Amino acid sequence: RGATVFVGPPRRNRGLPEMPPSGDTGFIFGEASLLHVLDAFRSGRPVLMAEDDDEDAEVSIMMSGSDVRPEHIDFVTQHARSLQVAMGPALYDAISGSLDQIVLDNFNLSRPILSVSARGGGRDPTSSADIAQALNAIAAAARDPTAQALSCPGAIPITRCREGGVLRRAGGSESVVELANVAGLPPMGLYATMRASGLRTLRDAAAQWDLPFTSTADLVAYKRQGAKIAERTSPPARMPTRHGRFTAHCYRSCIDGTEHIALVKCEAADAGSLQPFRATDIPPLFAWG
Repeated sequence: RGATVFVGPPRRNRGLPEMPPSGDTGFIFGEASLLHVLDAFRSGRPVLMAEDDDEDAEVSIMMSGSDVRPEHIDFVTQHARSLQVAMGPALYDAISGSLDQIVLDNFNLSRPILSVSARGGGRDPTSSADIAQALNAIAAAARDPTAQALSCPGAIPITRCREGGVLRRAGGSESVVELANVAGLPPMGLYATMRASGLRTLRDAAAQWDLPFTSTADLVAYKRQGAKIAERTSPPARMPTRHGRFTAHCYRSCIDGTEHIALVKCEAADAGSLQPFRATDIPPLFAWG
């Protein structure tokens, strides 16, 4: 196996999701669309996930990793490419650590990709039966990573999503694992990118195959509701400067662990004039990370 080289237009940056404007919830298709997707995902049906509402947004087919049959694989591979299984960091580390040998499918050590099969099963990446068998073995390994149900290399690539999920990186691997988490399933899922992109592709496919759809942006908005995005790491400290006395507040991001210092200089405020801070608000403070 060698490294895969992608040729074509540059891919959209899938870094830290941008905060929506103040007052904007960040939903595109609405929270109801995400709830319909979660119901279908939980029951083992395929779902459609767009990146956002851009006209050239990539669209992915996603499924939970449980009870996958060869006909499911046939459907996905007929309409999409780059089929793979994404896992939460802890599960990925446990499963990869249980393998007798590791043969990477790429040369990127920061985001390695390896493939697995059911131990004793077929390793043909073009065989729907081998891939389905591997997926069911992965689901068994998710329940008991020490079972040694997998071998490497194999029929289906597995990838490790970022710590922090879609609030850290709004990519396909983070999206499908976040769907599994919110649905109450093991932190893993199957996804592939459709060969055609755009909102028209999304809506046409949903109507043709009777599949629910949503977007990664909706998933991010859902996760941000009531999410704890930072925690205080020390008591406030007075900081005298030539510009006056400031109060230093130290925080740590609950998403990526980055530490921040907020310097505040203001007169005592009337308690009745204070408003609660929401995750979608832009902080009225100077902060340095």
